[in-house]
Amino acid sequence: MKRFVSVLLLTLCALPLAAADPAPVVSENGAVVTVYYFHRVNRCNGCRHAEAVTTEALKENFAAEMEKGTVKFVSVAVDSKDEGEKVLAESFDAFGPSLFLEVKKDGKTEKVGLDKMWDMIGKGDPDYKAWVAESVRKHL
Repeated sequence: MKRFVSVLLLTLCALPLAAADPAPVVSENGAVVTVYYFHRVNRCNGCRHAEAVTTEALKENFAAEMEKGTVKFVSVAVDSKDEGEKVLAESFDAFGPSLFLEVKKDGKTEKVGLDKMWDMIGKGDPDYKAWVAESVRKHL
């Protein structure tokens, strides 16, 4: 029951953001970067930690960009019953816990897999956060 309430609250908090999704202010080079964290519906502590540390890294390094919509974070369950989440996961070839960037610039979209995610998490939160920040920064 606690889990259901938590998921419900998270969903309700995200709905206004998704519904209101105004046109983002682009970065100096015209890019908008969306960080996608893909996961399964049933997650272990490590997967929950990965999402938490990823969002911390983004908030600590890109608060202004997130406010403007230049940097976004989206968490997607690859095995969700929601058809939209399934299609999104398939478009990235994501089948389990993974991190991707979607870079929109000059009318083009590039998908970037951050394949070192679990190796970097293993090095500790500070190194992982720095890696996430650098990965996003080089596309802004």
